[in-house]
Amino acid sequence: RQGLHQDALRRPPGVASGVATVLFFLDDFGAENDATGLIPGSHLWPHALPKPQQQPLASHPKEIQVAGQAGDALIFDGSLWHRGRENHSGAPRRAIQVQFSALDQMPPSAGTILSES
Repeated sequence: RQGLHQDALRRPPGVASGVATVLFFLDDFGAENDATGLIPGSHLWPHALPKPQQQPLASHPKEIQVAGQAGDALIFDGSLWHRGRENHSGAPRRAIQVQFSALDQMPPSAGTILSES
C-alpha cells in the first residue's frame, strides 16, 4: 500500500520530466486485485498534491484504477501521480517495473546504470 507519489523530480510547468516508468503485468490487473491507481493528467499540474492526499489511506476524486491483462504494459510519465494499492484478492498481482531517466532527473535514491551512447 503506497500513498500517491511521483517518480520524477518536480519540474516547472511545460518542462518534460525526463523520466518514464513502465509496468509489465505478469498477472491481470484490475479492480478485483486493487491494481495500481493513477490520476490522469496530473503530470501537467503546476503544483504538488497536498500532503494529506499523498497518504496511503487517502483518496483523490480523479484517481482511477489501472486495468490490464497479463502481458500488457503500462507506460507513464514519471511526474504522473500514482500509487501501488494493497492487493486484498489473495491472488498474486505481479509486475516488473522499469524506469528510464535522464541523468539529471533521477531521484537521489535511485541506482544508476550508464549507457555507452
